[in-house]
Amino acid sequence: MALYSYIIYVMAISAIQIYLLQGVQMIFDFPIFDEFTSKIDELLNIIRSVEAKINPQQEWLTLREAAQQKGVKYNTLKCKRQLQPNHGKEDGHVCGRRVCRRESVLQWLDKTDCDLKSN
Repeated sequence: MALYSYIIYVMAISAIQIYLLQGVQMIFDFPIFDEFTSKIDELLNIIRSVEAKINPQQEWLTLREAAQQKGVKYNTLKCKRQLQPNHGKEDGHVCGRRVCRRESVLQWLDKTDCDLKSN
């Protein structure tokens, strides 16, 4: 996601520079603008395909995978059940491992430690 955001940022800056150089009336008549937007679309499609290969949509996530998604240390979550998705209650088991559904993890990703401790 960070690569995607960075490319969007660079493209936006480039578009603003073209806008400032060409003026409001000329930007839509500028032939490179159409080529520029098509290149942006191509780049976005490439980024999305790479992201799909790197991070396929899993239905079930282990605590370690959830911790990686949130950017926190696995050992911290392992010791503090109140900070885990669903307050440490798994949604199921896959091959004997405790797992949570993707929806549960996505909801958990938006919560802060304070939100998790207060529930």
